[in-house]
Amino acid sequence: MLSRAIDSMYYLHADDIIEPLHLENGRLRVPTGPGLGVSVDEDKLRHYAAVNEREGDLTG
Repeated sequence: MLSRAIDSMYYLHADDIIEPLHLENGRLRVPTGPGLGVSVDEDKLRHYAAVNEREGDLTG
């Protein structure tokens, strides 16, 4: 069982984040640079956007 409804999407695109957020003692560290502190694989994001465009929303 998932802890929250939004958790259901995490497994679908787990490979689109190259450098994930790091939890330490249940807390996220504030990034030292701009942004959220993650590195994203832009090629995979484009791929998933194309799949979503072709096949529709996967949440419904």
